[in-house]
Amino acid sequence: MQILTALFAVIATSSANDWYAQCSASLAGYSSCGKPGTIDDCLSQLQELNESDVKSCYITSGCSLDEAEDETKFVLQLCRQLFTNELKRRDTTSNDPDNQSTTADGNSPTSSANASLADVSICDVHTIGGHTETATCTKTKSLSSTCTANRICTTNAKREDICMVKQGMGVEGVVVGTIFGAAIVVGFFYIFFACFRASRKNKGVASKAQYTDTSRAPLIPKE
Repeated sequence: MQILTALFAVIATSSANDWYAQCSASLAGYSSCGKPGTIDDCLSQLQELNESDVKSCYITSGCSLDEAEDETKFVLQLCRQLFTNELKRRDTTSNDPDNQSTTADGNSPTSSANASLADVSICDVHTIGGHTETATCTKTKSLSSTCTANRICTTNAKREDICMVKQGMGVEGVVVGTIFGAAIVVGFFYIFFACFRASRKNKGVASKAQYTDTSRAPLIPKE
């Protein structure tokens, strides 16, 4: 999932590695494998965010090798993208003192959605004897994004946000819609006319057959 826009206020005084560590730890709750609490603790203790260390955290938490590789690529790609976007936003803000917006530059894809950070509790749930019991709960950070007013957002199979700009129907759309509407109306009347003609033809054939049978019937002489 691509979380679009700047996130933490602490970024202003953080180094790249600090930002990566905080970002990856906050994303532990999105993992599709392993225990989020274990992943969170492991990632938050990393001094540097490199692929091998991140992968080890996911494997230690219970993820398979393939799952750990997928989660690692997702976390590294997302955090690097967010860090790059935040640097661009800070550079734009510093050049424009009147611009105090917390969203990214309008020319950047990060303007598609507003991101927010919330405290959530992630609990391990176990089923014992047919009953569901909640085990230890761990508090962590959860990232969420809200689509901006002029966009339509959804999520694809790779957990990436896809945002499209809302656009009204232009002249081309009206013309195409009119043509399709006219084609549908013409098709409807053609089907109606064809059915009506077939019905009349069938009635004519039935009447003719009835007349033929009547004319061929033997005459009964009167006594």
